[in-house]
Amino acid sequence: MQEVIINYILICILCYITGSIPTAYILVKRRYNKDIRLEGTGNVGAMNSFEVTGSGKAGIFIFLIDFLKGLIPVLILTGVIKLSFALLILPSVLLIAGHNYSIFLKFKGGRGLSTAMGVMFTVNILMILFWLIFYFIAHKIKSNVHLASIAASILYVLPLVFFPGFVNRFTLNNSVTNDQNFLLFTFCASISILILLKHIDPLQDLLNNKNEK
Repeated sequence: MQEVIINYILICILCYITGSIPTAYILVKRRYNKDIRLEGTGNVGAMNSFEVTGSGKAGIFIFLIDFLKGLIPVLILTGVIKLSFALLILPSVLLIAGHNYSIFLKFKGGRGLSTAMGVMFTVNILMILFWLIFYFIAHKIKSNVHLASIAASILYVLPLVFFPGFVNRFTLNNSVTNDQNFLLFTFCASISILILLKHIDPLQDLLNNKNEK
């Protein structure tokens, strides 16, 4: 039992370290000799990389690497190590937390969207679709990527609340039970919190700009 606990702790640590690998910082620094933390929004992610470098290819490449940073570890945890869904939640969340608060950048990082999509692609791909739908609706109403991300990260759990049986048919082990519903909701809510925390600063900037006007 003690060995199992130690192994699980090691898995969690490795997931956090993996998530912490600052793809955007490394690529922009090496290829363009710029510190992305000091450029644009200061966000260490795909969107700011695109804005800072002016390169769509760089933005897409960074998105894909950060996406895989979430996808591959979860595939290993579920396919090779055979973690249960309940035990998968913490390591998965730590992958995203590592991206957002990188140990290699003094706990600076991105906003977690790319890595979260990679994680969710394995856990329940339908939740990505819900997030994207709410994002595009919100962006259509108010043309601001930050507000759209905030709205989508809050609202995408609604289908899980109102149609849990349908949504959970797409979850990792296809188990439609109350426990499974609770676990998926906890999982999604945890991801939402991590994403929303990283949108506090841009939201404050928007409010300050509005007040100045």
